[in-house]
Amino acid sequence: MKSYKISQIAKLSGASVKAIRLYEEKGLLAPSRQHDSNYRLYADDSVAKILNIKLLQGLGLSLKEISMIHQSKQLESENLCDILMKQLSTTLEKISELEERKQILKNIIEKIHEGDMESSEILTAKEKDLFMGITTGFSKLDQLLKSESKGQLVVIAARPGLGKTALTIHIAYNLLEQSKLPICFFSTEFDHKEWVNRIAVAQCEVDRFSETLTDSDRERLETAREVIKSKPIFYRNNQTINVEEIIKSVNEIEKPLGAIVIDYLQDLGGDIDQSCKLLKELAVKMNCPVLVLSTVSKDVDRRESVIPTPEDVNNYSSMKDHLDNLLIVSRKPELKLSERKGIAKIDVYSKGSNQYEHINLIWDGSYCGYSDTL
Repeated sequence: MKSYKISQIAKLSGASVKAIRLYEEKGLLAPSRQHDSNYRLYADDSVAKILNIKLLQGLGLSLKEISMIHQSKQLESENLCDILMKQLSTTLEKISELEERKQILKNIIEKIHEGDMESSEILTAKEKDLFMGITTGFSKLDQLLKSESKGQLVVIAARPGLGKTALTIHIAYNLLEQSKLPICFFSTEFDHKEWVNRIAVAQCEVDRFSETLTDSDRERLETAREVIKSKPIFYRNNQTINVEEIIKSVNEIEKPLGAIVIDYLQDLGGDIDQSCKLLKELAVKMNCPVLVLSTVSKDVDRRESVIPTPEDVNNYSSMKDHLDNLLIVSRKPELKLSERKGIAKIDVYSKGSNQYEHINLIWDGSYCGYSDTL
């Protein structure tokens, strides 16, 4: 039987060397033998195995689920069918949305041909909802996300104290204001009073480090808190949270949502790969973004370049197959949390792209808020 080096098997299958090594790591593929020179050799049937893995990935299955299918002799047929039925359901939802988009595009083309552009709105409110994607409140960030649907899984990551919670709050509250739909916060750290206070301070731009707030500041803060309390915001604060509880809570709300915020990914416990897959399915089902905060490895602080990469995000290898966008927040190391002004760098990594784009936002540490740069 003929054997191939990893570079040869990669060329034959169309998979990258990095992907093949990941398949090995997940137990989906194994070299047939080790060469005397210590490099791995693969049998002829490895090409078919890799093509099969790529096909199942293309259908939206995670590597963990593919591994279960490959071990189907030990897996009960009922459980195997359950995996495939869930993926079928997700696929049918996507097809339904694409059919709606197709019909909307046909309607717009008809209006253009009929010269009906001025006498009526091109898009109805429902149609706009399908096409607008996420509106973050930051024009440059909106430009990067404008072609995306609302049903996104977005991970926002940074080292501690660099403003990832503040950025997430700003985006979520802006989505509430724009969509007029409820938002939901899940956290093991903040209760509803802390969320309300964080939002109020950012909205009023009041210096939270000041020991002498004016009467006007106090009045504005109290008014803002009352306004925020009247908004349709659901808070879930528990010592432990898991994806199943999140899905159950969202279903109990029985309303369309503008956004779901989860603080933190690492607090969910269990299998991160499966958790991210379920959160992506939830985003698609609810047609709203699921914003998940994530930690970044402390190794970043020990090296010369303190700008994190996706590989520095904790559990990145488990989440990358499911997330739509990864936002990594960083600032100059000398800029402290309480410093009044500074520039925050937001690196945006989008699904299906090997490159990233970045934007700069103005950071004000006194009230933990962001604004667009000029």
